[in-house]
Amino acid sequence: MPLGAARFGLQGAAGGFDVQYLIISGGGGAEIGGGGGGGAQDNVSSPVTIGAGETITVTVGGAGARQSVGGASEISSTTLGTVNVVGGGGGSGSNDNADAGACGGAGARNNSGKSGNIGGNGGNASGGNAGAGGGGMTANGGNSGGNAASGGAGTANATYSNWATDTSSGSSGRFCGGGGGGGRNSGAGGGAGGGGSGSTNGGNAGAANTGGGGGGAWNVGGSVGGSGVVIIRYPESAGNAASSTGSPSESTGSGFKYYKFTGSGSLTL
Repeated sequence: MPLGAARFGLQGAAGGFDVQYLIISGGGGAEIGGGGGGGAQDNVSSPVTIGAGETITVTVGGAGARQSVGGASEISSTTLGTVNVVGGGGGSGSNDNADAGACGGAGARNNSGKSGNIGGNGGNASGGNAGAGGGGMTANGGNSGGNAASGGAGTANATYSNWATDTSSGSSGRFCGGGGGGGRNSGAGGGAGGGGSGSTNGGNAGAANTGGGGGGAWNVGGSVGGSGVVIIRYPESAGNAASSTGSPSESTGSGFKYYKFTGSGSLTL
């Protein structure tokens, strides 16, 4: 029996697979300023028909290290071409700048935040005692003065709610929240969508596989961002894919067959 049939059961999409994708890149790491959320990109409004036997290659962006940009996520195939989503920007420390990214990293101690390429900007810090909030996909990070500021909100709750529910993904149905800033007296909350909260003595990491930015810290180094995720779906009536690498999780819901990648791999339709 062929490998694809043995592993997945025979598939029967003679007319091809109407593929949709959701690509979430890795969130930026924080220092005092919060890390920017990763980016979210999809093709829900224009699914692409891909013939049986074509392989989609998947790269999942890793978590941004402390004060660093998150990893880019990417899919590619003959029909799709290459779709790349850059990671979130890293947050600023005491004497350095934040990083730009899908969502901008935040400033700290009188430094400015950076712009987001597809999402919100990192907040600006106008005082010397706290960090601003990292940008999220749908909102800028907060500006800090004497106190730390919160991270910007990630994707809107309704945008990917079915994807999140059907594959047990995201944070309360959302992705790519900005990290909260750290402060001398206290930290600030992370943005909805996996953003880590800031603190005085150690911020919280962005949630894994959400693209959330890391939370900043005052007395010790900031925290890492959250890793990304790539989800591919098509109508359940098309049957099963032929094979995969990278051990994606499989699920069905809302009339779709889903393959969720939390690490790099491939899907042959």
